[in-house]
Amino acid sequence: MWLDLSGLSEYRAEFMKQAVSGAELQDLETDDLTDLGMIKMGHKKRFQRRLKLLAHGLQSAFELSEDGSSEDSTSFSSASERSTGT
Repeated sequence: MWLDLSGLSEYRAEFMKQAVSGAELQDLETDDLTDLGMIKMGHKKRFQRRLKLLAHGLQSAFELSEDGSSEDSTSFSSASERSTGT
């Protein structure tokens, strides 16, 4: 699930319990995230940042660092650049 890939897996059960997925994600506001148990501001910011990347279809929303942890990418190369390694 997208939350797992975003390093927010602890909220997956509540999102599923409340039937929040797909289109509903883009409609969530800060208060909604709080209602879903997301209290930490850093987690809310990460969620919003990753959702914005997802909405733009950027693969970088899910890229992992070498140690396997998720990290935010500040460079946005095109899909052709990533596939050709340029």
